[in-house]
Amino acid sequence: MVNSRFVLRYLCAWCVLGGAIAGGEEPLRAEDVLLDDVEAVLLAGGYLVSPPDDPAYRVDPNDVTSPFGGVGGLAVNGAFRATGVAISRFHVLTAAHVIDLDNDGIADDLPEEVTFTLNFGGDLTHTLGVSEIQLHPDFSGFSRPALNDDLAVLTLEEPIPEGVPIYDILARPMTQGDVLTFVGYGRSGWGDIGFHPWFMENGYVKRWGRNVADVSFLDDEGRGFSEVFVFDFDGPDEATNILGDLTLGNAIETTYGFGDSGGPAFIVDGGSYKLAGINTYIARFTGQPYAAPMFGSAGGGIMLFPSGGWIAQQAGLTWEHNTLRFNVQGDPAHVRPGDQVVVDLDALNLAQRVTGLQAFLAFSSSHFSTAPGDVNVAPGAPPWNEVIYSVLKEEGDLDMAVGVDLQSGELGTQEDATTAVISLVATGEGTTRLVFRPDPAPDPGLTRTTMFADTWGLTVLPRKVDSQAIVVDGTPPTIALAATQEQGGVGVDVLACAHLTHQGEVRVAVTTADLLAGLEGPPVVSAGKGNLTLPVTYSGENPAGQFNYVVNIDEDTETGEWMIQGMARDRAGNNAELAGVLCFDRQMAGTVRLATYSSVDYGFVRDVVFVASGEGGGVLKSWTISVDFTNHEEVASGSYVLTDVPAGIAALSAKTAWHLRRRQEGALSEEGQGTIDFVLLGGDLNGSNSVNVLDYSLLKTHWGIAGIGDINGDGVANILDYSVLKSTWFAVGEKE
Repeated sequence: MVNSRFVLRYLCAWCVLGGAIAGGEEPLRAEDVLLDDVEAVLLAGGYLVSPPDDPAYRVDPNDVTSPFGGVGGLAVNGAFRATGVAISRFHVLTAAHVIDLDNDGIADDLPEEVTFTLNFGGDLTHTLGVSEIQLHPDFSGFSRPALNDDLAVLTLEEPIPEGVPIYDILARPMTQGDVLTFVGYGRSGWGDIGFHPWFMENGYVKRWGRNVADVSFLDDEGRGFSEVFVFDFDGPDEATNILGDLTLGNAIETTYGFGDSGGPAFIVDGGSYKLAGINTYIARFTGQPYAAPMFGSAGGGIMLFPSGGWIAQQAGLTWEHNTLRFNVQGDPAHVRPGDQVVVDLDALNLAQRVTGLQAFLAFSSSHFSTAPGDVNVAPGAPPWNEVIYSVLKEEGDLDMAVGVDLQSGELGTQEDATTAVISLVATGEGTTRLVFRPDPAPDPGLTRTTMFADTWGLTVLPRKVDSQAIVVDGTPPTIALAATQEQGGVGVDVLACAHLTHQGEVRVAVTTADLLAGLEGPPVVSAGKGNLTLPVTYSGENPAGQFNYVVNIDEDTETGEWMIQGMARDRAGNNAELAGVLCFDRQMAGTVRLATYSSVDYGFVRDVVFVASGEGGGVLKSWTISVDFTNHEEVASGSYVLTDVPAGIAALSAKTAWHLRRRQEGALSEEGQGTIDFVLLGGDLNGSNSVNVLDYSLLKTHWGIAGIGDINGDGVANILDYSVLKSTWFAVGEKE
């Protein structure tokens, strides 16, 4: 860098500039600015003028306090060549021409030959290898007239260390009068003397300086937006201020020198340095005697905002400025054939005021109707209230243009808003999107390019975001229904009355899937009988696609047939239903408890004989039920369910081996359900329904073995069984 001036020179032959910064003065003519056949550097101000300036004043310290710690040097095969700037932990932005020495738009250096060196915390503290080089796709080599798009993104082999600054791209275009801060490792000197051999380019002496963006010129692809900035290098003599009054003074203003190519042009925004440009060239003005990098010369570089989307894509960054996005109402959209799909065209994060847009869209005619009246474009939210143009092509292409309210009195808008609303009618099944058609290249009249127009009538190319997935689905989900209940320790099928349903939990499983739209959520399951319903509890999905529920049958549940119904719904609104029947008869249920005197937790199975009797005491029906007993805290307990219970039951008795019979009164409820719990006394080893010395004799005979005498079910006749027998001595069980 040259003091008060910054001398940046590009590797090119006489390149020509033209155009103007948005909102600026008359554009430069092509013959007004010529690039010198040199490359980039930073120079200080005047040596022989008052107040004097010096390159030493512009040296940035190589320590962690520097805000420019993320600016580093680029070397090829160990030889310093240019400057680069960190835009992510793994990516560096620089000028393409420093990698394209033969000026043909193709990288000449292999990634493994290039290194990026940082001076964060000292000289040459971090040297990082490069794994990939990406030149801007529109860069054709730094030669007349293709100065534009001189950008390259380098991917690093390892991350930039924590603490090193990473710089964001400025979220707006560069404008006339913006103060630019240049940083680079280039050759330096003075604006009135030029380069000096004391201040050679290298990879560790980093200088900074400032200048003002004076003018710009348009892109070389004919898209109508500015992409190259120009500044003049003003000296104390007003004759050197070629482009007018925008000057920072001798002690501040700077230009580039050899080695500064690829360095950043920062703009302070929100209290931090943001990347607005990449420094690429110095130049002289036609008809002027001032050679670069002397006072009265020019310099400039590439504006980053127009290429922000490409840079972000290469570096894996988020770039959301000037976004034009399709947003389906109902996110994501799931519809059936014949349904209307409504899509908003939203303008978001505008970096400048715009007055209108044109968009070239496409949709699948296999999924949406192209019949007259089925495709409509309406104005969006104010001030976007003017549909200028709308035409549907048979193949599914939609061309449209929308303008901002001409009567509002406002010069364009920068607010987020819906610019237009597009409605379509769904037809064929499948997944599709509403998309932007690619911009043709070239498009000289800009009649097929999706773009905004700013208040100066210049092109603003948007970040284009296609719509969310739109799923057209007219097919209901698949569905299957199952209902099981544990009875006697075994899960049995109770659906369609394959087995009678007992009091207790019924587990209902609905297996369903929808391969296109997907399920809206878990199916809805109900259990009903006429106007009666039973509570249904959802217990989760396991395995995938099987949704599980619990229906509880209790003593208040009415006998008869209960309808279990499952309904699955997909996100397009298609329903699938399936129903089955549970048969629930008259039942008596309850628990049977046995004293054990054992504190050990264990289990055993024992047959229990139940006998139902009527009001007169006559036997109505008997059942032999295997009951699972679980012992806990000296009591074994098990549950039972008796089905097909006679309607006239007045009492129920229970007896199991080695226990006395117990009879208890109990009738069925109006719903045909009843509950009776039993506590059975042990000691009846001989089946006489009484306890006496004969039972004692059998206990003694079977002492220490399993079988007869094992009253408490722990697997052996022992002292605990004797304790049970002793406690019921001379007791007699009740009649059936």
